[in-house]
Amino acid sequence: NGFELARLIRQEPLLSQTVLVALTGYGLAADRQRSQEAGFDYHLVKPADFNEIEKILISVCQNGGAVHRLR
Repeated sequence: NGFELARLIRQEPLLSQTVLVALTGYGLAADRQRSQEAGFDYHLVKPADFNEIEKILISVCQNGGAVHRLR
């Protein structure tokens, strides 16, 4: 599943800085927490708002791939 994949990516040195976006149908605080714990940088709820996706892409590009992790 996506959560396990995110955990595996975070454990791989060459992939650990990859920007990960969870796209899910679940938007409760507990769902966001689960995404954070798995290593996702962002948590979007379907249907995803194009403006939110655009903000993420702009932020990542402007910061050279660096992101602020979910808190």
